Amino acid sequence: MASTSENAATAPLEDALAKNVEATEEVKQVADNLAVVHAVLEKAPEGAPVEDIERAVEQAEVLKEQLSTAAEKLDDVNDTLAEELKARGMGGIIEP
Repeated sequence: MASTSENAATAPLEDALAKNVEATEEVKQVADNLAVVHAVLEKAPEGAPVEDIERAVEQAEVLKEQLSTAAEKLDDVNDTLAEELKARGMGGIIEP
């Protein structure tokens, strides 16, 4: 069984991994949704209803915000990993 100090030492890494997995899934989902929006916009016939185009553009904006949120999570993960490496005497290998 792991000691309390070992659990404390691995907690930041476990949190970073959880955030990374979550952000990765969000990015995959957004990429899939963005592909759909792109296909709709690409195949929109000339003279397509303006409402359809506006709806696709609005959806692209929502997806952009979701990507920004996922990117922030990944930045947090990078910061956590850099701090852990530095604390373990391995800092400076890669700076976020």
